[in-house]
Amino acid sequence: MERNFIYYGRPEDQPEPIPLRAGPFELVYQAGDLRYIRLGAHEVVRRIYLAARDGSWGTAPNVIERHSVEMGSRGFVIRHIASSRLGDVALAWQAEITGAPDGAITYRIKGRAERAFESNRVGLCLLHPATVAGVRCRVTHSDGSVEEGRFPERIAPHQPFTDIAAIAHEVAEGVWATVTLEGDIFEMEDQRNWTDASFKTYSRPLALPYPFEVYSGQRFEQAFTLHLEGAAAVAATAPEPTGALWASVAPVGAATLPAIGSEVGEDGSLDEAAAARLAALAPGHLRVALQPETDAATLTRWAQTARALPAPLELALIDGGRSTANRAVDWIARERLDVARVLLCTVAGDSASDLLAHAARALAGRVDEAALWVGTNRYFTNLNRERPAAVGAAGVFYSLNPQVHAFDDASLVETLPTQAETVRSAQALYPGLPVAVTPITLRPRTAAAPDPRQPSLLAAGWTLGSIASLALAGASALTYYELLGPRGLLAGDGAPYPVYHLLRWLAGWRGARVHAIELSDPLQLQGLALRRKGEQRVILANLTGRAQRLRVSGLSVDGRVRWLDERCVVDGQWHDPAAATPLPAAGGRAEIELLPYGLVCIDD
Repeated sequence: MERNFIYYGRPEDQPEPIPLRAGPFELVYQAGDLRYIRLGAHEVVRRIYLAARDGSWGTAPNVIERHSVEMGSRGFVIRHIASSRLGDVALAWQAEITGAPDGAITYRIKGRAERAFESNRVGLCLLHPATVAGVRCRVTHSDGSVEEGRFPERIAPHQPFTDIAAIAHEVAEGVWATVTLEGDIFEMEDQRNWTDASFKTYSRPLALPYPFEVYSGQRFEQAFTLHLEGAAAVAATAPEPTGALWASVAPVGAATLPAIGSEVGEDGSLDEAAAARLAALAPGHLRVALQPETDAATLTRWAQTARALPAPLELALIDGGRSTANRAVDWIARERLDVARVLLCTVAGDSASDLLAHAARALAGRVDEAALWVGTNRYFTNLNRERPAAVGAAGVFYSLNPQVHAFDDASLVETLPTQAETVRSAQALYPGLPVAVTPITLRPRTAAAPDPRQPSLLAAGWTLGSIASLALAGASALTYYELLGPRGLLAGDGAPYPVYHLLRWLAGWRGARVHAIELSDPLQLQGLALRRKGEQRVILANLTGRAQRLRVSGLSVDGRVRWLDERCVVDGQWHDPAAATPLPAAGGRAEIELLPYGLVCIDD
């Protein structure tokens, strides 16, 4: 098995990031995008890029056909020729990106449609990092008027600002960063709704009809320019010192590890070996999604799987229980199944109280009313916008995946802290009710093909960060992936993926105290710390393609370590991590080396 497949599931090398400077700014150019524009310790802009989307919101990949980079000590000029194609979408475009010694950065594009196509969006997008939530801003509108405001603290269900010609925000006291936008009418959405770690400013307002027709030969030209105000303060702003990665475990627990389960999925029945492997995970529940068209053979297989592991069901009624509640109670009674909770999936316009009343009547005697939850089979966005009434419900729920808008590895990792914000926002919408995130997948479940990263180390590291983020926010139940197959914990032949081994490390730790871990760079490193009855387990993941030397503090005594990395692959198959080896921890501190995309489990 090639190393890139082991690391991130694809044969090609990752696009190389090119570090740049523009006066006081540090930033990265990668695959046609500007990313991580920083002023000292402050991230000012997360990303600037072009998006060409079809009439179904599919995003055409940007292919850089050739480019040139000229770099100086305090400035740069980049030019590239590119194309974006997906189905009927065919856009040829070129960009000139400049950075000046005074800190002005401009990203200018000129494009031409190579044929007619329907589109929902064509143009530049500006991402402000999620860390600006609550920060003061000024929006200049197309008529020249100025609106004073703040980036939303809690996740905004709809556009916080519209008709944007320029937007400025306060980076530090006396320092403002302004981006002027040319070439169209722009507005902003809170992308945290979909776990993107950003506020996105984009063109063609959604109030206009879409999809719209792009005619063959149509030309596009847009430009974004970033500049600073407050030169004296800028001159005093120094970049953060760089050094080795480190992780520090907090001494006091902040939450408890929730129940973690998986979806039974559509792949075939488990054989004895696969069932034994999955039973070793001690899953908190098994999610099944009952629809009106679900056939009897599928119901039988679900019941067999629940008994084989064994685990209670998380029973999602996709139609909210209208026509499935009576069928569900017959099945539960016939198969004598244990049910952890029933998820009543609502859609816009539903009366959640009517669904709850109907389900309570239908399931009486088989499922406790305290097991009836209300929510959406879609994203937090839908819960946030539709806000179904939950009076009488035991909890609320929504699903999650990190690839609604962006698909590269860095963007997946960026979603991890924002996942926690969806839980906190749901708790604010429904005070006192527990929150379940179910299911959690790498790609949208409607995607035709599974994500090639599913069997990779990156998937395990991302899952570790997701569990830590959601657990620390107070989620009560999490459902990850399917049991078997290309979207699963095990391959179709029952061979374990790295994410299986991660969940094996967590088996039996449900209810343990979760301790926060302060990380030197969460885009490179993720971790989870658990304590129970005098035991501590710390799991860390390297999310980069290079070996990393890591300092760990907050350990109690000398420990033992196990590794999940490329050394676990023998003859093209993943094998169980080797037996634990000693780890000296002088004064509660230890140094370890993590291989590319590798994970380590420390017990002390």
